[in-house]
Amino acid sequence: MSVHPPALRERVVRAVETGRASVEELADLFEVSRSSVLRWLQLKREIGTVEPRPRGSGNVSTGDLDTV
Repeated sequence: MSVHPPALRERVVRAVETGRASVEELADLFEVSRSSVLRWLQLKREIGTVEPRPRGSGNVSTGDLDTV
């Protein structure tokens, strides 16, 4: 999974929000997936930023509980 720089995310989101280009046009222009652009727009709406969400620490299997 590739992490796109926050500056790129901001630029794309700003362009969509101001109506300068469509999601599809920007995805093609910046060579990112349409779903990435939609995810960035959702992040901006939900939490006010396009910064990547923190990655989870994963699940501990029940077999590993004795060593934790």
